[in-house]
Amino acid sequence: MIQTKEDLKRYIRQDRLMNGVPERTSFAYKIIRLLVPDLTIKYLFYLRKKNSTLMCVGGKFYGFYIGIKDVILV
Repeated sequence: MIQTKEDLKRYIRQDRLMNGVPERTSFAYKIIRLLVPDLTIKYLFYLRKKNSTLMCVGGKFYGFYIGIKDVILV
């Protein structure tokens, strides 16, 4: 469970490594990902970010607010 920002960074780093993204990327790799984004990595990043926001920042009310906000904006 994600409790701190360091935990969030560690989880995101591990997700990237598990999906074949090297820890240090080259300039060419960044250009390729700019033109052709990796949607799996983006999905996992936003999933972890939302999970950490719900767990760290607020309680049930904040989670309800985030859920409603996502439904309205999508």
